[in-house]
Amino acid sequence: MKHVGTPLQAGTPDFGAAGGDTHQPGTALRIAFIAPWNYANGLGVGARSYASAFWHTAHRVNFSPIYRPFHVHARQPLTSDVTNFDGPADIAIVNINPDGWDPLLTDAQWAVVRSARARVGAFVWELDTIPESWARFIPSLDAVWTPSRFCADAIARATDRPVHVIPHPIQVAPPPMVRAAETGVPPGKRTILYAFDGTSFLSRKRPIALVEAFAASGLGTRGWQLLLKTKNLQHAGAAGAALMAAVDADPAMGLITSTLREDQMSALVEAADIYASPHCSEGYGLTIAEAMARGKLVVATDFGGSRDFLDASCGFPVACRDVKLTKDEGPYMKGGGWAEVEIPALTEALLRAAALVEAGDMSLGTAARARIARDFSPEAVARQMNASLAAIAARSPAAASAAPSSAGTL
Repeated sequence: MKHVGTPLQAGTPDFGAAGGDTHQPGTALRIAFIAPWNYANGLGVGARSYASAFWHTAHRVNFSPIYRPFHVHARQPLTSDVTNFDGPADIAIVNINPDGWDPLLTDAQWAVVRSARARVGAFVWELDTIPESWARFIPSLDAVWTPSRFCADAIARATDRPVHVIPHPIQVAPPPMVRAAETGVPPGKRTILYAFDGTSFLSRKRPIALVEAFAASGLGTRGWQLLLKTKNLQHAGAAGAALMAAVDADPAMGLITSTLREDQMSALVEAADIYASPHCSEGYGLTIAEAMARGKLVVATDFGGSRDFLDASCGFPVACRDVKLTKDEGPYMKGGGWAEVEIPALTEALLRAAALVEAGDMSLGTAARARIARDFSPEAVARQMNASLAAIAARSPAAASAAPSSAGTL
């Protein structure tokens, strides 16, 4: 287990009356996991990945979904609690950022959080500093889980609570049964793919940088195509319209805006030769890790959470420059820091990756798959979860004081 911040043994959590006695080391814990695992968005994928790791622990876990509407995101078919124990939890883990607790948690879920002996927030963030509201909220937790060292560093700068790096596990799966043609991939061309959600802010995802780099590379004249898989682009305003116009102007580029099932999305990644991510920041980089797990050559900005698994030994990290936001970008505050990929460097990386594909050299893709299988499998992450949960349980008292009635009261 990796952690930053104060030692795990230090301090007393500032929480209210909690159920149960101090946990005895070596026994199975009762874990309440409240998360948007029933939603079709990046947070939902991350929550489902955590659930896959929990199944490899010896703990009893109650899985509780998000019942309330979650922005514009669609619910998955199953929205129901999965119960493996009765009574208060030893540890309640809420996999929602602090600003989402009040609008998304039900009264019953708040009761689960209040009755637990220890409370953990599982957060992800994309700037080098966290919002002030987070800094006020975190002292009421016993610990924070976050999926990358980038996130951990940002959070730890604002709190003395333990911050544990628990990566999102990635399953190295066999090729999907769905055919690439069913996903809208035009046949007969080499493909560079980038997948992103329009509600995740185009200023952060920065697909226009990839459009510019692909055009500069000349790969379109060599039988390559750039595919952008997106959704919710109608919510991206002028930036979304400009992106669509740029893609429409080049016959070697295409947009896939239809909703794909998870097996179809897997087939789309499988059909690609290169996965590219020109992001300004990723709290983790799920799509990058998923492409690596499929043995793809990955070209990505060398910034954010993806640095935990993508380096020159298994892909193409691309040079970038640090920038400070000059205005608010949705939830991202003016003055916060992320990075902008260098277009010439991105162009060069695409050309180098394409040359390997054309030569039939997939050694970097093989190394990428091995990296994910070794360090980021559900089994590997379960071991990190076990170490974290044991440490949290060991330092949790039988009772404390001042549990929050809601996030807004902090």
